[in-house]
Parts: sequence; C-alpha cells; structure tokens
Amino acid sequence: MRLFARCYAPFRPSCIPRATVSGNDASRSPEDDKTAGCSLISSTDPAVKAPALRLVDDHEVPAGTMAQWIDLNISGECLSVKRSTLCAVKGSVMATLFSGQVDDEFVRDAHGRWFLPVYAPAFNWMVEKLTRYEQGAISVDDMGLSDAQKRDLPFSYWVNMLLRVPTDQQRDRSTDSTEADMGRLRAIKPLLRSPSKDDNELVTLDVIAWKVTVTVGASRALGETSNFFRRFNTYDRSSVCPLDCVRRVVDLAVRASIQSRPPSIEDVRQSMGASDLSEYRETLDLFGIDSSVYLSPGEGDWLLTQEHIDFIRNSEWDTVKATDDLDPHVAHLRAIPARLGEPIKRLYRASVDGWRWAQFLDAVKGHSPLLLMGRVEGTGELFAVAIAGQIDVTADNGSEVEAKTALFKLKRPAGYRQEEGLLGGSKLHLAGLRQLRVEDDITAKGTTVRALLVVSGFDMGILPSSAGQRPPSVNVAMLHSLKRCHAFAPSSFWPTWERAKVHVPGWETISQAGFSPASVRGWYFDLDELEAYALA
Repeated sequence: MRLFARCYAPFRPSCIPRATVSGNDASRSPEDDKTAGCSLISSTDPAVKAPALRLVDDHEVPAGTMAQWIDLNISGECLSVKRSTLCAVKGSVMATLFSGQVDDEFVRDAHGRWFLPVYAPAFNWMVEKLTRYEQGAISVDDMGLSDAQKRDLPFSYWVNMLLRVPTDQQRDRSTDSTEADMGRLRAIKPLLRSPSKDDNELVTLDVIAWKVTVTVGASRALGETSNFFRRFNTYDRSSVCPLDCVRRVVDLAVRASIQSRPPSIEDVRQSMGASDLSEYRETLDLFGIDSSVYLSPGEGDWLLTQEHIDFIRNSEWDTVKATDDLDPHVAHLRAIPARLGEPIKRLYRASVDGWRWAQFLDAVKGHSPLLLMGRVEGTGELFAVAIAGQIDVTADNGSEVEAKTALFKLKRPAGYRQEEGLLGGSKLHLAGLRQLRVEDDITAKGTTVRALLVVSGFDMGILPSSAGQRPPSVNVAMLHSLKRCHAFAPSSFWPTWERAKVHVPGWETISQAGFSPASVRGWYFDLDELEAYALA
C-alpha cells in the first residue's frame, strides 16, 4: 500500500480566488503534471492507516541511497546535501521528508533541483548542525537555538518544524501509536506538490545578485490583487531591497499560506529579526504590506527593547515581589508581557508629545499598569519605573495613590553592570492640576523638593528649594516640565559605583548611605527623552 494518495485540496487561504499565471521560472514535463499532488492518508479505518504508517518505520532504503547527494533549491538558494545528513536525526520531520518515501512529490525547478519554501539562512544553519551531528562532533543537545534565534520567527518556525522529534514521554502519552507519525506527515504535506499545475509553478524575483523563489500558490497568500502577488507574477521581477529583508517578507507570506491565515501584527514584528527597521519597513511597503498598519509609527526607536523586558521579568529581588503575581494590576515583574509588541503600546514620547505635565497626563490617562522609560541627557543611561496603577489627576492639589512601583537602571556607562533593580515601593505621589508635590530632599539636610511624580528612589519634574526655605505655592503644575529628575539608591547595591554618598535616616537596616544612580555630576540630572508604555 502506498503512503500517499494523489489528491488533496490546494493548501492556501480559502478566501483567495485562483488564477492562471504564465511566465514562470520552472518547467515540468507532461508526465510530471499527470502525477502532480500528494496527500496524507486521511482514512480513519485502521486497516488502511496502519500498513501505510508501518511503511515509514520499516521501509528498507535501497543500497547507496543514503550516500546520494541531493540538489536543492531553498527558496532560490541552491545547494547540494547528502541524504544521510538530512536524515541524521532519526524520527525528525526532516528525516521523514528525505527518507525516500516522497522523492517524487517534491516541486522541481527548471534544472531538476528539489524545491523547498524554507527560509534559507535557517536551512543552512540546520545543514551545518546536521553535518556536525552526523560526524559525531556535537550531540542533539548542541542543536538548540540561541535566545536571539528563538525570537527570530523565520528561524525558529522552520527549525522547530523540521528538527522536531517526539519525546519518549510524548510517545508514551499518545493513545494512538501512530500519532507521532501522523504529526510528521502532516508537517511535510504543505512542503510538497499540490494537484494544481499552476500552484506548483515557480516564480523568481531577482534581488541584486541573488534570487528569491516561491511557488505561484504561495505568491497568492496575500491575494491575487496584492503587490506581493504582482511582484512575482506581473511587475518587473527585480528588487534592490536588502536580500535578507526580502527573504523575511517572502517567508512571512509562505508561512501565511501554510497556516491558511493572513499574517498577524505579531508575525510581522517577529519576522524582522535583526534587520534594520527602515529597510524592513521599505521592503514590507514594496510588497504591499502596509508597515504603518503592522508596525507602530515609532517602533524601532522605542527606548524599551526586548532585552529590557527579559531582564525586568527575570529579576528576583525581594523589595518588589508581590503577594499575588497573577494580578495584572500588581506591579510585579511578571505583569509585564513577555514580548515586545502587543499588548505593549507606547502612549507617550516627550520629544514628540511635549514635556509638560498636562501633555503627559493626557497621554497616560486611564491606562494601567504603566512603564515609564527615561534617558539621561549626556550619558544615555536608562531608568525604568513600573507602576501598577493609573496616573489620573483631577484635583488642584497633589495626591498620594496606593500603587506598587519598581525602579530599574537598565543602562549604565561602560565598565559597569548594565542592569540592576533598585527600589520597590507601594505608593505613588502625584502633583495636582495646579500645585506640585512637596517632598523632603534627603540629599541636602533641611531642604525640600517640589516634583510632579515621585516613586521610591526617583523624582520627576523637580524644582529644588534652598536650605531652610519653604517652597511657595505653585499654580503652574500643568505647565511644568518633566525633564529635571532626582534619584537615589542604597550604596550597598553597587559597592563599586564611585559616586557621592549621603546618610539617609531610616535606611540603617538597608544601607548606611544613599547615592545617585546617575553618573552626571551632582544629585540632579535632566532627561533628553521620556516614554510611557501601557502594559495591558
């Protein structure tokens, strides 16, 4: 009994109509076209299913087949790989794909190479790892992805698909002994030919000195009226966009075709990888994927990065631990979403929206939890303040709000650790519509400081007062700037930080002194940028 029957529905979004396209890059014989298309056996009859699946496990590969070199076309990049290398990880989807069972079902290019719609850098990485594994230079455990590769969707998607092997525990839990086999077979289905001659044809785009190739079926992923389809089938088939950006955008459409759904905002953002933002935007727009829809207008110039999010979420220091880390309105570190992008939204950027208290309040009103990011003028140091509460000011006078807060230093000058948790608190002090908050200035005995926003260890929008003088009532809080700041931290946190220290009453159990966590001269510093993000 054969493993594959030769019929199944075209694998593409059902909402997209079909069209006949000519002038493609591939040529096939009439004999090839007669046998186009394949499908996994879908019968639920065990008498049909079992023999077919046993063929995968027990099939005897003809002598010499594993030594065969296979010429491949990986989305336009051509290479030759030994079959034994591709089958090195037994039980993987890759091994099933090149086991010899479906050789006749691959789409072929004009030169007879086997075509796969895989992101080429990811496939090349897999071939390198498989070669070293086959030679005994590394183990399976050495084939894991780095953190950067895990966040790079075109990379992680294909590696996880092709090198995935069901674990012994997964096999033991399976109520159907053929479940793992069917999973591998379902995975390779969209990589092989469909019954449609048009869908199997290859179309190629010249990208400077290289080529990027897709099937006509995949080029329909965004619709036959889309610029993506027309770039491959109608317009001048050339592009001067960076090669990797083109590959990433093409892979985005290929994955959309495989998953039978349009790309999501998260898909587009996570497909950028380490590409230059402006070049990635240009490439998206060239292929008719509106970057203004899928990428936030300022995304890429955000102060907040994925590395910052990872650090904050993984921090473990007692002063900001919450009793209920599942409460989304608690400023616990895990309340911050794991990924940059939705639902994180930038609400405010001072250089664009203005530095005044009124402008800041208007932007953040009604949002909680919040994350504020400030960059120190002249040094580039970054501070972050997480606030589990709303900043909602309606009275003339200042107010005190019950809200958990956490202060972080996320970037320092060279030569020091770049990230640190500083202080956690339970109160948020806010200026009113007219009057600023008046707080004791612990860095200068007998003085006070007026401020717009105060959390443990960090005061924003300050007006220092002279020693012994009480600050006058101020009726211009809404017009006051957030630029000037004041910060302090226990000196025991950073014993190597060579900064001026001051004794802080009440801190005896934590540290004998406090110091400025910013490297500028004195206790006060200015910000050259301030951003506010909604975390939910």
